[in-house]
Formats: sequence, structure tokens, C-alpha cells
Amino acid sequence: MLKVTNLSIHYRERKVLDNISFDLPARQLIGIIGANGSGKTTLLKGIMGLLPIQAGKVEILGESWERVRDRLAYVPQRNAVDWDFPASVLDVVLMGRLKPRTFFSRYTAEDKRIAQESLEQVQIADLAQRQISKLSGGQQQRVFLARALARKADVYLLDEPFAAVDMATEQTIMELLQTMREVGKSIAVVHHDLNTVTAYFDYVLLLMPDGVLAGKTADIFTPTNLQKAFGGRLGTI
Repeated sequence: MLKVTNLSIHYRERKVLDNISFDLPARQLIGIIGANGSGKTTLLKGIMGLLPIQAGKVEILGESWERVRDRLAYVPQRNAVDWDFPASVLDVVLMGRLKPRTFFSRYTAEDKRIAQESLEQVQIADLAQRQISKLSGGQQQRVFLARALARKADVYLLDEPFAAVDMATEQTIMELLQTMREVGKSIAVVHHDLNTVTAYFDYVLLLMPDGVLAGKTADIFTPTNLQKAFGGRLGTI
């Protein structure tokens, strides 16, 4: 799924990620965890080309980001979006059908069918015409996921999809991610609740103060590694 070699990303003159390397397998559900400020969101943005990379190399499915961007879907943090923008739920989900080379094209009947199908998958098809400003936090998160599903990607990168959502929404999203993995999708999720890591993820990428650890959850998610990563501040991070 992802091969990162000697990657360094600076943000506002601060070295957030410094010379890190790791491999993540395809067709797995992977948790990205680490203390606040460890660079989880910065990593996803760097992979997606949304932040400049100072050094190193990122390969996705064996290719550069530019060559596979049509096969990627990215779900940013919910608080990074202006939810007062005058758009309906269906409008937002249809954005997942846009490709860089066809940005100004009209949506086709197939695009609309896929968007509606994606809303059904996250169980909010009845909200298709509602303005996004009228949604609850959990509903907004489902809209984001539906937009990603509409892209029909091979690799999905999600930044804290469970933050500030109700348990029913978290369970719905988790079941959908598991289904996606079963049909061959590759999924990486920035996750903050350490209590659910072992239940949710096959593999873990753990951001440490001096690098990263990546591997099967049972091998990486250990008390010793967590102590080093979080410095004793364990719980929900």
C-alpha cells in the first residue's frame, strides 16, 4: 500500500517528521496512532501532496502520488471544513466523482447513481437534499465517508473519522471499513482512542518521539512501545 523512505516534512519551520521510513501492506485496515503533535495529520497531508516534502520519497501502490492520485481517497478532519458552505449532502458526495482532469465536467447519470449508492452505504440516503450546515457531527462524518466511497478508490486515508461522533456512527463506519478491506481496499486511519486499537486494526503505524514503528498490531501495540510514544499519558489521545 505505502512505502515511505527517509521522509522529512516541516510545518511552519518546525520539523514535524524527520527522516522516517516504513512500509504498510495493501488490502489491510491500518491504524495510525501517536501522541498529540506527533505528526499524524501532517503525514497524511504529505502523502496526499497537500504539504510539501522537504526530503524523502513516498510510493503508493508502487507509484508516485502523481501517478496514482485517481486511485486515492482522502477524508480530512471534520473541523477542517467550512460546514456553513451552501451545499447539500448530495452536492458534497458528488465531489468524490471529480477527477483533476475533468474538474469542470458535468456529473453523469452514473456519477449520481454512485453518489446515491454511497449515501446508502453510510445510511444517510434520506438526507441527500439536506444542507450540510443542518447536520449533526456524526452525520457530517458520514457525508465525508460517502464522498470518499463515491471516488471508487483503491487506497483510503482517513484522518480521525471517529472524533466526536456517537457510538452508532462509529460502529457503522467501522463495519463499512471492514467490508471495504474484505473486498480488497487498503485503508489507513488516524485514530485517537487507544482502547479500541486492537479490536479495530490489523496493522499499526506508531509515531514515536524518535521515529516510527510499523507492523502487526500485536507486535507494535505493546505497553513498552506505548510508554515510549506517549510518555505515560495513556488513555484516549
